[in-house]
Amino acid sequence: MQPSPEAVEWGRRQAARSPRWSDAKWQQVATIFGVVLAPRQDAHQDDQAEQDQADQQHDEHQADEHQAAGRDAA
Repeated sequence: MQPSPEAVEWGRRQAARSPRWSDAKWQQVATIFGVVLAPRQDAHQDDQAEQDQADQQHDEHQADEHQAAGRDAA
């Protein structure tokens, strides 16, 4: 179910009224929490980055399973 046009407009008005954080503020918060903020990318680059990360995690998982299988065989 999609929100009504009135609800969407209300959300836009609320977002427009909310304070904006500067890049310096985002960096300060990132430093506090130990987060590395990546530079902004377009949507295609974001999709590719997510796919690359998923591929890397899959490869690492496969390597871990392979090592565990080797230990079990020994």
